[in-house]
Amino acid sequence: MKLISFLIANWDTLVFITVVFVCIILKFDSIFKGKINEWLLTAVGESENKYGCGTGEVKKASAYDAFMSKFKFMSYLISKDKFYLLVADAVTKLKALANENPAIAQLYPTLLLSTKEREE
Repeated sequence: MKLISFLIANWDTLVFITVVFVCIILKFDSIFKGKINEWLLTAVGESENKYGCGTGEVKKASAYDAFMSKFKFMSYLISKDKFYLLVADAVTKLKALANENPAIAQLYPTLLLSTKEREE
């Protein structure tokens, strides 16, 4: 009975605290996802240079291992499948950046090779 009386008397304070808590969590999540996306560009590029063409699964696994060691706390919030989608987005973004900027293309020479060129 005391709990119900407390909830009735303080419902507005409890709602306010809950809303503030949710806002903090959402802001924290968006900040770190942005940092992860920025970091992924570098990780994807390093994997591309290290493993070269035709080793997509190895590169994804390498990036995931690096992610697990760098962002341990976020690895509990982002599933492996979601991470692989983030990697695919990072590869697309890195390719677009390399197409726009020759300096980036020089950093990752195998990134822009066509399938035919990779086979040769």
